[in-house]
Amino acid sequence: MRRILGMGCAVAGTLAMSSFASAATFCVSVSSCPVGGTTEPTVQAALTAAGANAGPDTVQIGAGTFDSAEAPGFHYTPASATANRVTIVGAGQSATILRAPIPSGGSFVLQSSAPITVTDVRIVSIASDGRNGVYLADGSAAQRVDVEVASGGGGVFVTGGDTASVSDSTVNSNGQGVGANGTLDVSDSRVSGDIAISVAGGGTLNATRTAVRATKVGARVFAPGIANLDDVLLASSQAGVELLANGGTARLTGHHVTVAGRAGGSVGVRIDSASFSDIATLELHDSIVGGFPVAYDIPPTGGKSVITTDWLDRTGTVIDEGFNIDNIRAETHTTTTDPRFVGGEDFHLRADSPAIDAGDPAATVSGDPSTADADGNPRVVDGSGDGTAVRDLGAFEMSPHSPVAAAAVTPASVLIGRSVTFDGSGSTDPDPGDLLSFAWRFDDGAIGAGRTVAHTFSASGRHTGVLTVSDLSRRSATASATVTVTAPAAPKVVCKVPRLKGKTLTAAKRALKKAHCRVGKVLRRPAANVKRGRVSVQRPKAGTTHRKGARVSFTLRS
Repeated sequence: MRRILGMGCAVAGTLAMSSFASAATFCVSVSSCPVGGTTEPTVQAALTAAGANAGPDTVQIGAGTFDSAEAPGFHYTPASATANRVTIVGAGQSATILRAPIPSGGSFVLQSSAPITVTDVRIVSIASDGRNGVYLADGSAAQRVDVEVASGGGGVFVTGGDTASVSDSTVNSNGQGVGANGTLDVSDSRVSGDIAISVAGGGTLNATRTAVRATKVGARVFAPGIANLDDVLLASSQAGVELLANGGTARLTGHHVTVAGRAGGSVGVRIDSASFSDIATLELHDSIVGGFPVAYDIPPTGGKSVITTDWLDRTGTVIDEGFNIDNIRAETHTTTTDPRFVGGEDFHLRADSPAIDAGDPAATVSGDPSTADADGNPRVVDGSGDGTAVRDLGAFEMSPHSPVAAAAVTPASVLIGRSVTFDGSGSTDPDPGDLLSFAWRFDDGAIGAGRTVAHTFSASGRHTGVLTVSDLSRRSATASATVTVTAPAAPKVVCKVPRLKGKTLTAAKRALKKAHCRVGKVLRRPAANVKRGRVSVQRPKAGTTHRKGARVSFTLRS
């Protein structure tokens, strides 16, 4: 029995060793490390332990700021680079921060020589020597990662022959945002930098649903290099796109791309091929090049420059000095109208933009992968409200919202025949640039138009005015306001004493009746130099007001 138990313990020990020799979890500042996990004192110690283990492993990092204590920054260098993947998991982009403050001796805050997946962390370079943010080895991925590079270095980089991806992330750099000498897939992210996207050395960058903002160049492609952009905003303060073919082919292909000029933007697309065998190619579909004084700049170089566009809106002049007879500029379904962006740093389309529903009218376009716009919203939407859903030009699809109607009336109560003002000024529309029309209908059958309308009711009671507001997409909303209309009160009848002096008795009685007064005491006195039969004195005085039927006494000379 003891022998059997001993064999069982040996087997259990072997299983435990096998488990550790495969997948393992290494924890740093985690209050509750998973069962079987190992707690390490530093992030680098955890990465080193994961590299020594066969993997695939997980490095779990809790909340806090973690500074690299080594010159190379945080590095993952396993003995077997291809078989030992590690997943680095933080507590959130705002909670787990990896920094490399060392001023020299390292190129990246985080780098690897084997596949890694890094998620839910913030990576910050605060050095002053151009330190880069993240180097992703072949097969690596960054998900929900914020990269901040303050030193002029690059944000995320993939070298030749390697393939990596960045998704749901933000990369901010005052140098290069993302760079690909290998293949880099960027999706659902935000990238900024002096040169936000850079492709060279045979690299390929594929970007989808991504917003790019640059202080110098939005996307620069050196030969040999390829950029494929779908539902991408390229906003730049200088040049939107630069294609530089000097030793091969530089190519950018885009579907639903907005190349937009920020403040100071000068050139939408600069396309330059150096020698006869070099080719610089731009191909844009359902896109916008707007906000630049120069849309295309083609300098007089010896290589071949090719611009092919279909369903494009571009503004700005075209400078075409290329003297190669093989140059091509083929533009179909091209307009040159202001796309009317919302304004400032917002390059969504205003509700009155001519680029709405101005894309290829086909429900699907061969080779167009766009099913959602740069915000992730549905791509083919009826933006004009004409009943037909057509794709918009550019990175963002206009998804109209219904207006909100508001109606008021002043005064709230009024006499018959008096005018009131119905006011729809409180009505709004959530879509920037949308225009509202105002139509009023009143319960007495009358109609009116305009933001404010004056109206008069001829019957007493509660009366309603109904406002219908409609926007450019033909969507509408209604609201109403009610006013109380009353008839004027009957005038109060009083006795306003008439002048009786000099009147005969008959005339006096008639005047008192008309004035709603009654005859009081009538005294008769001798004429005494007064015309006989006439009133000489009255009480109360003429012109005074008393209750209806008040008596008026007077003296009649006889």
